Amino acid sequence: MKKYLLSKTPFIRSVDSGSMSTTRMMYDQLVVLVSFIMFGFVINGLIPYINGEIKSLYYLIKPFINVFIGGFFSLFFEAIYILIFKKIKGIKDLIREIHYSFGFLTGLIISLLLPVRVPLYVIIAGAFVGNILFKMVFGGLGRNKFNPALMGYIVCYLIFNKIINVATNEQVLILSNTLNITATSAPIPAMRELMKSVGSLHITYSSLVRQFGSLFNLFIGFKGGNLGEVSGVLCVLAYIYLVVRKSINWRVPIFYVGTVFIISWAVAVVNKIDGPLYGLWFPTFNIFSGSVLFGAVFLATDPITSPKTPNGKILYAILLGIVTSLIRLVLGIDGVCLAILVVSLLSPLIDLFATRIRGPIITSKVIINYVLISLLFLILSAYIVYQSTNLSFLNEFKFI
Repeated sequence: MKKYLLSKTPFIRSVDSGSMSTTRMMYDQLVVLVSFIMFGFVINGLIPYINGEIKSLYYLIKPFINVFIGGFFSLFFEAIYILIFKKIKGIKDLIREIHYSFGFLTGLIISLLLPVRVPLYVIIAGAFVGNILFKMVFGGLGRNKFNPALMGYIVCYLIFNKIINVATNEQVLILSNTLNITATSAPIPAMRELMKSVGSLHITYSSLVRQFGSLFNLFIGFKGGNLGEVSGVLCVLAYIYLVVRKSINWRVPIFYVGTVFIISWAVAVVNKIDGPLYGLWFPTFNIFSGSVLFGAVFLATDPITSPKTPNGKILYAILLGIVTSLIRLVLGIDGVCLAILVVSLLSPLIDLFATRIRGPIITSKVIINYVLISLLFLILSAYIVYQSTNLSFLNEFKFI
């Protein structure tokens, strides 16, 4: 019988023989993230360099530099904090504290959430904000109230918004010239501009997807944007690996991505978007674009900030998909990180509600609770579809 130690921090999960540990879970993620780093180097460094779009050796290895800077400064900031605020007797104690804090993962993930050509000081700032302000100040690993990498990225995006957008557009143009495609911005901003220009979602596969080559291109990772969000293939393989290793729960990514897909497809059907199966390409585009797959595997599954109960995870994932769709299709920005932040704040309430509707005996009260939560989700989804159909609001909204 599996046991989940939920009341103590830092978060530890014990499975049968005790072979599962926080250390193993963290290193499983590191193993997977190495493949993202290598793929990011090939797409954003090696291929453009071979094709002459990049002349400098610095930008050839910039993906590696970004990851190294993020990981190194995360460890450095944590070491300084530990030396100042904790009683450390020697270098061995310091190394042990740093090792079991896994601070390097915060900076590594932040570097993957940012575009390759972003200045290094943005990554350093994100590492400080995430590791110190939203992790160590709360007590360290397992005691943080927010996902440190997520918060580091969001704060950086708010402060360095223009710099990040410029860096993203530069990378998209380089990739476009390399692959001989016509994209001038990342997929979600491109969708936003079309939504604004036509006043509704009367968009076609040709006008939106063709500028990136094809849906297959987007799935493989030929789309520019952030270093870690490039490959849907790697996200799927990472999901399978981490689930098999029991490092993440299978429910959250499946229900999260599925909800985004279903709502996007409903928007396509209502707006009569052209294409086979009532515009099936449109929800597929939404899944393969932006940070949905990366966020589903590496951010939404955070065992500290996501619900602990099985039913709670499902409700959390569905609500997360609804909020992501709201931000994307109504406001026109990617919104994955913001959605995860907002919904994760509700995790304790979701767990409380989930425990009340879970049990071997299905009573009328349980049925009513399921009906009410389903009705709420349907109303929110219908609102998104309605607003995406009547997009006069978009023309008045001032985008960052």
